Amino acid sequence: MTTPPHRPDDVTPGGDPEFHHDDFEAVPPAPRDEERRAAHLAHLVELLGEEVAVASEEVSTGVELDVHVFAPTPENPWVTLVTCGMSDHPMPVPGTEGTELLELLIALPPGWPGLDPVDADLLEDERNYWPMRLLKEIALIPSSYDAYLGWGHSLTSEDGEPYADGVPFTGAMIGPPYSLPPAIMEVATPSGTVRVLAVLPLTPEELDLKVSVADGGTILLDRFWEAGIGAVLDPQRQSVAERDRGRP
Repeated sequence: MTTPPHRPDDVTPGGDPEFHHDDFEAVPPAPRDEERRAAHLAHLVELLGEEVAVASEEVSTGVELDVHVFAPTPENPWVTLVTCGMSDHPMPVPGTEGTELLELLIALPPGWPGLDPVDADLLEDERNYWPMRLLKEIALIPSSYDAYLGWGHSLTSEDGEPYADGVPFTGAMIGPPYSLPPAIMEVATPSGTVRVLAVLPLTPEELDLKVSVADGGTILLDRFWEAGIGAVLDPQRQSVAERDRGRP
């Protein structure tokens, strides 16, 4: 497998190292850890309720990735998509000999077309399917490139274009799953603790803030918290990148 090159002179204006995922090489999927997957799913069911669907990759690269779909409940009134299988590839933690296990989620408003209720025909429309696609594409990065992906990392869409027609987001950041039960963030399994973090879509202005100033990710997360923006996707929300709060 090809590792995405990390060139020391390639850093964002904010000072973060910049990785280039431009040397993709397809590899056979890692072995499935069925015990870990079962523990992960049991943890999710306890917190989110019974799953209503599983979306599996027909052709997998790096890992055999599934996405579990959970319908809204009175306790968690949104549609929640959570990966399962990303953690079959332990991520190498930069600067250490250790590895980390990660899964990702994204939450959607109730009634999201194609997912509440599940309707495969509606998911043919990219305006409905793009959150699922984004979650899958990001979840496959570590196993496809033997790379590390974690809290505060940001990603840009292909060519910097919106993820679908009418969508204001051109990037995403990995961060805390605000609005969901805090216990969802750590899963004890027979083969180690799995972290579960959220994919947080970003507007072009937010992505620019993230990479242009030191601690841009922390600034964004603080502003999300202040604005009540959580892990639940809101395509109509206002950007938090305005600079009128006495911060960079």
